[in-house]
Amino acid sequence: MAIRYLKKGIAEQERSAENDKVVLNWQEYSQNYPTGIKPWGVGGPGVAALEGQKVISAKIDAVLYVDNLIRIPTVGDSLSSATAVGEVQYIRIENVSQAIIYMKDVSGEFLATDEIFLNAVSCGTFEKVQPGTHPEVFGGWWRIDGIPTFTTTVTELQEISIPNLVGQDFITSSESRSPVPFSNTMDDVNALNLIVDPTRGGRLGHLSYYDKLGLPNLSELWFIRAPKIFTDVAVKNDDFKMWVNTIRGGVAPISVFGP
Repeated sequence: MAIRYLKKGIAEQERSAENDKVVLNWQEYSQNYPTGIKPWGVGGPGVAALEGQKVISAKIDAVLYVDNLIRIPTVGDSLSSATAVGEVQYIRIENVSQAIIYMKDVSGEFLATDEIFLNAVSCGTFEKVQPGTHPEVFGGWWRIDGIPTFTTTVTELQEISIPNLVGQDFITSSESRSPVPFSNTMDDVNALNLIVDPTRGGRLGHLSYYDKLGLPNLSELWFIRAPKIFTDVAVKNDDFKMWVNTIRGGVAPISVFGP
């Protein structure tokens, strides 16, 4: 069976719908991980399986984990707690009684932990799965199917918390277009074997300098060494968006820090 995974959404999640598409990109190489890092580790499905255009099969309002499920609901059942009610969109059971339940069309708000009921009969006590960081911009979940199966457990920490998963584009079901281009300068650094000298593959700076008298000559202009996917086609006055994750620099020992 194909494994299901969920992507945290923000503004796009609020206006998204089933059968819309999200384009994902995984930053395998970064200043924090110059030799590379895989999604879900070496035992995961790999970078190629995660990246690319994915169809949103459902919008999920809440994800509930039940450690001891005493009554098994099915897809389409209505489950309720003291503070919320919603419909089961998907359920996964492991080790007989451990369950992850995806809830859609939720009215109200599930508490962090509470008892869940089916037709007034208890199914057990749940824990609400929450994003580990920035809950203030959390808008819900997307269910995305179709990546290869890999070994995991319901209780194992599964959230990708490092900032290496990129939402490259969002395409509604009514649109017919190619995704916007995306590239990572650290891919060039790795391909050219420049890990010890990463600025040869990607460089960011500004044109201010000190003149021969030692006085600052300040400039509002910046420069960036960009990947060929952009430089081969870019022309004057084109707009682009740039994301800076972390920067390596300073005197030895070289450190990694935020921009």
